[in-house]
Amino acid sequence: MGRSICVVLIRHGLTSFNKEKRYLGHKNLSLLAGEQSSLEPLKVMCAKMKVDQLYSSDLNRCLETSLILYPDQKPKPLPALREYDFGDWEGKQYNDLAALPHYQAWITNPSEVVPPNGEAFHDFTDRIEQGFKEVLNEASKNEYSTVVCVTHGGVIRYLLSTYAPNTKSFNEWSADIGKAYKLTGDIEDVRRGEPFSLLQVVPSVEKTNG
Repeated sequence: MGRSICVVLIRHGLTSFNKEKRYLGHKNLSLLAGEQSSLEPLKVMCAKMKVDQLYSSDLNRCLETSLILYPDQKPKPLPALREYDFGDWEGKQYNDLAALPHYQAWITNPSEVVPPNGEAFHDFTDRIEQGFKEVLNEASKNEYSTVVCVTHGGVIRYLLSTYAPNTKSFNEWSADIGKAYKLTGDIEDVRRGEPFSLLQVVPSVEKTNG
C-alpha cells in the first residue's frame, strides 16, 4: 500500500456573470458582494481540515474565494487551472449566440469546434493536465497528505471525468458552487494516470467508491 493523498477541488463563488448565465471563461471578474456569507457552510468544513498546500487559479474569483475559505493561508496561483477560454463569446448569453451557425456547431461538437479567438478543447485539457501534474508532483515530493485546488467548473468537471473512481463523461459531471469534491487515492497510482479510489462530495454525505 502506497502513500495516500487527498485532493480537494472547490469551485469559486458566484460572480455577476454566473448569476446572469453569461459565458465567463478568462474574464477576470471578482465575486459578487455578499459571497462571504454564502460560502460560510463550506468555510466551516474547510476550517476542520488540515491543508498542506492551497492552490488556486490565478483569476480574481478563485483567489478571492481562497481568501474567504482559508484566510490564514496564502494560495499558490496556477494559471494552468484557469477556466476554458470562450474567446469572443465571453460575456454573452445563450440568446445572444443561438442564431449563429458557428455557435450551434460548437454546441453539437465542442471537442472539435473552437469558439472564435477561443481555446480548442484539447488545448484546455492538456493545460489542466499540466497544472494537475504539477500539483501531484509537489505533493509527492513534499509528502503532502491534503491539498486544495480552488478553480473553475469546467476544470473540476474535466478532472472528475478523468480521475474520479466512477466513470462519467465531462458533460455528465456537475461542479456546484458551495461544494467540495474530495478525491482520495494512492499518490503514485494517480501520478501514473490511474483514478482515485474514493470521491466524497461535501457538504453532501454521498460517498462514491471505486
